[in-house]
Amino acid sequence: MPSLTKRKADIQPLAEHFMQKYRHLYQQPDKRLHPDTIAWMNTYHWPGNVRELENFVHRSFLLSNDPEIIQAAINQENTQSFSRRRLFERRQNFKFDASFNEAKNHAIDHFEQHYLTWLISSSKGNVTQAADKAQKERRALGKLLKKHAINPD
Repeated sequence: MPSLTKRKADIQPLAEHFMQKYRHLYQQPDKRLHPDTIAWMNTYHWPGNVRELENFVHRSFLLSNDPEIIQAAINQENTQSFSRRRLFERRQNFKFDASFNEAKNHAIDHFEQHYLTWLISSSKGNVTQAADKAQKERRALGKLLKKHAINPD
């Protein structure tokens, strides 16, 4: 099957199909693509082909607060980098050029720090309550809080 670059006429019908899918899924029947967005989609290269188009429509649908989805408002820079690895690296704030164990330890530390911050915040600083929520022993939770320098107060 030829790429979307060679099938420009298919871009808008496919995008409308995906819009209908997400209108139904998210129960927002009033959302639609702005003509400028359709024009931009017809000029974009779509290296990820139909999957990238669907990802663009899905993200745009979710990110748009207005009934009309305007591509410029969604930030073109973000819509052109759909690589899961890039998005993960950006979200986790680290690169995969480390060894497996280093990357894994970094991911675990990142998770622990964010989870513990949320846990203590949602428990209003009550370590016993936080330990119950996390289903951990209070002492073990205390060690994790100390490791990540999180003060319950």
